[in-house]
Amino acid sequence: MSLGRFVFLPIPATVASAHSAPIEDHISVRMNPKDAAQFKKLLLARRAELARGLTPRANHAPAEPDESTLAPASLDPVSTNTPAHALLHALDAALVRVERGIFGICGSCGGEIGTRRLVAFPWATLCLPCQARAEKQT
Repeated sequence: MSLGRFVFLPIPATVASAHSAPIEDHISVRMNPKDAAQFKKLLLARRAELARGLTPRANHAPAEPDESTLAPASLDPVSTNTPAHALLHALDAALVRVERGIFGICGSCGGEIGTRRLVAFPWATLCLPCQARAEKQT
């Protein structure tokens, strides 16, 4: 995936509200529309792939009980408390950020989330330094 340069713009108020300094003191990056469209396409493809795996199949019900039908509900792929559902929620949130024009902006410092990080984890909300700090605090 070929991605171009980021364009520097003032940080949106929705992101800056979490910061103590005035909005004018924050400089952030905003993706150009072509790159944002490519990431949106990537997010939609990953979301569709994940959603296909979460859709229950009515015609796939086993005739006799087996290990899969006797498994606890927490192991059921259709359960809404699975890591897959959390990822689905994160992908949806990333799509909202694309639509709002704040995709690729760190939710903590307002800086750029690196392109390589976004290609690997398009649902990322923090740049690497902020992610490392957040992991140390937990």
